[in-house]
Amino acid sequence: GIAALGAATLGAVRQTAALGESLQQLSQRTGVGVESLSRLKFAAEQNNATFGDLEIGLRTLNRQIFAAATGNKESEESFKRLGISIRDAGGNLKDTETVLKEVAGSLSTIENASARAALSQEVLGRSGTRLLPLLNNLEEATAEADKFGATISSQLAAQGDAFGDAMAKINTVITAFKVAVGEALLPIFIELGERFANFAAAILPAFRHGVAQAFNALQQAAAFVAPVFEAFTGFGRSVLQ
Repeated sequence: GIAALGAATLGAVRQTAALGESLQQLSQRTGVGVESLSRLKFAAEQNNATFGDLEIGLRTLNRQIFAAATGNKESEESFKRLGISIRDAGGNLKDTETVLKEVAGSLSTIENASARAALSQEVLGRSGTRLLPLLNNLEEATAEADKFGATISSQLAAQGDAFGDAMAKINTVITAFKVAVGEALLPIFIELGERFANFAAAILPAFRHGVAQAFNALQQAAAFVAPVFEAFTGFGRSVLQ
């Protein structure tokens, strides 16, 4: 009824917020816009890659762009082999999304599968080969995200991130309440524990004595019952014979 509807609604809010928060944080780490990331996420998952593969690829590409821009020869050669310039006509560094599209276009023209895989790993890291199916039809795959409602706005992502922060604060406050209760009750429970331990220690000798007496009584009873049981058993056997 109403409870189930409320739980489902809260679940939908949390799922949406978690998605928005993850996209917002990845956008901050990679410099790629949230809307573009949400399209890339959809396209990656449609091509048997994961959000984690996408993050690794984008972060590696970022490092490679920066390395090439600061004179790293290996990074420069990787982009040269792909026929890509990391700077625009004005000499400014291209953004990551633009370079990714150019990488996708360049890789799609390489017929040799081994060379294509090797170059994808040079610029996209260990997830390069897992992203190849996505890169082979990047434009079409990302366009479908809009068609199927998978594109997330930057506003929604920011709200998701803010919701995550708010929930973290709530959890922190709840923990603080628990700590306050525990702090108030700990001396009481310590005192109770000490009293119980002292009481148990005080009655332990009597308890041991009682246990010993009980076992002695059982042994005496067993010694008395055993002959009677044997006599009864013998009588039963004689009757049956």
